[in-house]
Amino acid sequence: MKDKKKFIRAWKLNERHYGELTGLNKVEMSKKLGEEKVYQFRRSWDLRPDPLNKKSPFHPSNINTYKDVPIKNIPDTESLKDTFVRVTNYYESEIINNLSKGNV
Repeated sequence: MKDKKKFIRAWKLNERHYGELTGLNKVEMSKKLGEEKVYQFRRSWDLRPDPLNKKSPFHPSNINTYKDVPIKNIPDTESLKDTFVRVTNYYESEIINNLSKGNV
């Protein structure tokens, strides 16, 4: 019988939170903000879109995946830099730590 590995869900490894752009495709984003601004958001390192309203059905606090995450920990928007820091911190504190202890 194979050993069952523990499955860990980690919201901190999720993709970037696009703020007010969440739920829009590129065409809708361009109509709302203009092509140049959309290009800036997609290519810049530390530019964040405006925050997503917490009442939006797309806000992470309204999605079941985040139900156990304190709302104060859920970003309303992120830059690529914010996402990098979030994921890297989790990787270094949790994944590397567990690998070094043989827990994975």
